[in-house]
Amino acid sequence: MSNNTAPDAFSPSADNDDATVITGKPYSRPSATKVWKEVVVKLRFQAEENLQTRDVSHLAFGVFTAMKNTFETSLRIKTNANQELRTLQAPNEEEFQKLFKVTHRRGNKAKKIRAQSWIIFRIGTDMTLTTIRKEPTVSRALQRTFGNLVYYPWTEDVHDVVPLGFFLGPLPKYMTTTQFEEEVLQ
Repeated sequence: MSNNTAPDAFSPSADNDDATVITGKPYSRPSATKVWKEVVVKLRFQAEENLQTRDVSHLAFGVFTAMKNTFETSLRIKTNANQELRTLQAPNEEEFQKLFKVTHRRGNKAKKIRAQSWIIFRIGTDMTLTTIRKEPTVSRALQRTFGNLVYYPWTEDVHDVVPLGFFLGPLPKYMTTTQFEEEVLQ
């Protein structure tokens, strides 16, 4: 009987010397410290008829509550004024407009286009957006509200990025080169 099989990785062989310790555990990378990053997110709601801002505020705060309750220490939601969202009570329409900018798109029944409303905001987190979206409580909140949480490439924004809180002063595109060097780069 010939022995043509390769030696088992955990059995002693000619490749392993006496100093080799075999633990039986596969190698795993040491866990690196989690890196906080800021992500721009678009929370979009679809409806059969046009949504009002007060409806969007209640839907959004339902999703925000699910996100904050699930990820208490590892998620920070930022408002347009670049401040962390601390209260999780749905405000009235005027207060919500101060915190977030709501954009509406009307539906068209003839073309079968649903009405949409969305909010663009920033979150600080050490997780991926997919992890947040697939968490069962957040996923249920999004399904209940017909919502969708997606990454938003703000650098390709066709709307104004000033409401997002990125530039709280004058916009660099309206400055001369010397003004830009003096005010923004310093």
